[in-house]
Amino acid sequence: MFNINKLVLCFCIFNLYCNCTSANDDIDDINEDVEQEDLDEIDDDAETDDSETTDTTTKESDSEKKDDSSKPENKNSNAVGGFYSGFDVKYVKPKLTASETKSDNKVEDYDTKSNLISPSMTLGYDFLLDKLILGGECNVAFNFGSSLDYKDKVYNQEIAKIDKGINFIGALKIGVALGSVVVYGKIGGDLSKWNYNWKLDNKNDNEKKYKAGLLYGGGIEKQFRNNFYLRTEFSYSPNIKHDGTKQKVKDCKMSDIKTNNYQISIGGGYRF
Repeated sequence: MFNINKLVLCFCIFNLYCNCTSANDDIDDINEDVEQEDLDEIDDDAETDDSETTDTTTKESDSEKKDDSSKPENKNSNAVGGFYSGFDVKYVKPKLTASETKSDNKVEDYDTKSNLISPSMTLGYDFLLDKLILGGECNVAFNFGSSLDYKDKVYNQEIAKIDKGINFIGALKIGVALGSVVVYGKIGGDLSKWNYNWKLDNKNDNEKKYKAGLLYGGGIEKQFRNNFYLRTEFSYSPNIKHDGTKQKVKDCKMSDIKTNNYQISIGGGYRF
């Protein structure tokens, strides 16, 4: 009987041990499954976060590109070349120079000045080579203002009134670009129409002639965004000879006339 009881007790202990071992194995399996599921979920979350981050970054970069493309190009930092046209208003100061031989054969110089306002239109083209600018332009101007009075000093008699009419200018330019500011010089030719109102023998004799001369000058130009520009310029046309005036006034002993034109202008325009 004792042995049977012992045997039953041992069997119960063994059975309990087996059940506990099996339960522990199940718990370990459950824990491993739970840990694996947690790891899988973490990986999925990480991949989701990465994809969302990538999508967000891509969207932000795309939006930045769109924003950059929608912004107008800033042309205010550097000068540009190409075709341009503009409108200038010039203040012109022509100076008439002549000489008169008096009765004692002494020669006396004769000078007179006038003032003109000259609106003008300009068309040109500039080549931009790094900071060097090479270009050319043509200009048409219409002159309005007072006349140059040509007088005989001996008899204080008015000989003629001389007006400067329309004039055409063609010039070559060379300059340097300092950011959006251009400093340039120019040289070319000035073809002007002159109107002469001769007052001889108590008669008015009207005459019109075109006279050509050289032109020198320079200026400063400021370029703005959207291709607009402003500039100011000074130019000089020296010693334009009015041949044939000596024959007109030979009885007054006056020489041929020479005129010098000083011009300062301000204006602006647009570059295409």
